[in-house]
Amino acid sequence: SQYRGISLLDSLSKLYTGALIANIERQISKTCQGFACCFAYSKNRSTVEIVQILVNVFLVVHDWSVRLGAAIFIGDIATAFDSCPIVSCAQAMYEQGVEPESIAAYLQQQVELCVKVNFCGVSIDTSFVGALTQGGRDGPNMWNFLARWLLHLIGECWRQAGFGFPLHCHSSDIMFSHAVWSDNIIIAAKNIDELRHLVVSLTLLLQSHSLRWKASDCHCMVAGN
Repeated sequence: SQYRGISLLDSLSKLYTGALIANIERQISKTCQGFACCFAYSKNRSTVEIVQILVNVFLVVHDWSVRLGAAIFIGDIATAFDSCPIVSCAQAMYEQGVEPESIAAYLQQQVELCVKVNFCGVSIDTSFVGALTQGGRDGPNMWNFLARWLLHLIGECWRQAGFGFPLHCHSSDIMFSHAVWSDNIIIAAKNIDELRHLVVSLTLLLQSHSLRWKASDCHCMVAGN
């Protein structure tokens, strides 16, 4: 059940896709400096950062003078690098400032994969449209673009509602509520009831884009004084 097929894409298509992704990343980096919740597949970001933030959360929780609890959810998105809907990815790129011409160039080589099938002596042309290509160079990047946009949308609503965990980070006070770590999403709240609300609202948003949690890799931790 853990078997994963190797990529059968030719090298030239991978090089071309890599060039398109690099161009898209440059455009996004110019317009979306505020989308800071992604700690993987992002330039100048490291997974060490999110580990330090989580450490800081538990340091605050164990400070008896603060008397503040925390609830943390860590969930894995099932086949995140291979199942992101192309339409959602295109919308995410557009909302993050990518030029329509660049999006069109990506879609032109990605959306339709034509295959000739010989069935009982009859040649049939068929095409597949929908999610990303298994083993493609662009899978992790597209997931990053989509996750960053979706978490930015819902994160703004959470921030305005006062959800999240209060932290002092980089000489400023922030409300830490979420982060993307590879194909995992981390959600932080002040208590279990708030966490339940955040997880449910995010789940509904993910489902609207044909994404789902991998139930066996979802974990929750509650700590407090």
